Amino acid sequence: EKIDVIGLECRTVADVPAAARVTLGKSSAVNSQVLAPVLSALKEVWDSPEVALPALLHVAEGLQQIMVGLGLSMKLAAIDFQNNIQKVMDSRAVDPAPATLRALLAAELSLGLHGPGGHLRDPSGAMGSLWLRRTMEFMVEFFDGLLRGCSLVQAGRAAYTTTLECYHGRILRASFRASLRAMPGEAIVAKAMGLSVESLGVVLAELCQELRPVLAKMKELAVELDLEDSRR
Repeated sequence: EKIDVIGLECRTVADVPAAARVTLGKSSAVNSQVLAPVLSALKEVWDSPEVALPALLHVAEGLQQIMVGLGLSMKLAAIDFQNNIQKVMDSRAVDPAPATLRALLAAELSLGLHGPGGHLRDPSGAMGSLWLRRTMEFMVEFFDGLLRGCSLVQAGRAAYTTTLECYHGRILRASFRASLRAMPGEAIVAKAMGLSVESLGVVLAELCQELRPVLAKMKELAVELDLEDSRR
């Protein structure tokens, strides 16, 4: 089944015409109290070559609100996501507070908090930002699955398999997969994002389009600084 995006049938995010995305920016997203600040903050993050940290945290807080709105299906992800937001916030609790992700990570490296080969101390800002990124990658793949016509459960399972599963141990994998079976209906997803069901497809396309380059920039920074921890 294809997703109807304001009268358009689309299989992938790339299929959504630019004109539809522009229309979104002037209507649905602006009218959503959840998504309007997220998209605004995403543009600020993208405009910063070293990842503006306050804006990134605003994005994360908005996405965490969406996860909470999805109920039991995202309960584990939402709790972990909030914990990682707090790790980054705690690491900024210095004077002066780092304004960018690069500055925060460089400061932790200068203190000798992390080992070579991406062995990160936990808790730390580096560990928090790593898992914020991974969970946002999961959310992007989940939304993209919906745009490709997958059911909510199918999209959740596929997104988990391609993003988070390889970093989870056996017990956590089982728990996460079980929670995804409780995925709510499309109306609940739309409500969690402050939208109508009719506008959901275009909004998801917009959100994925804006998030992907930010997540790529975060990963590039982690790899550059040898802070990409691949351990479970």
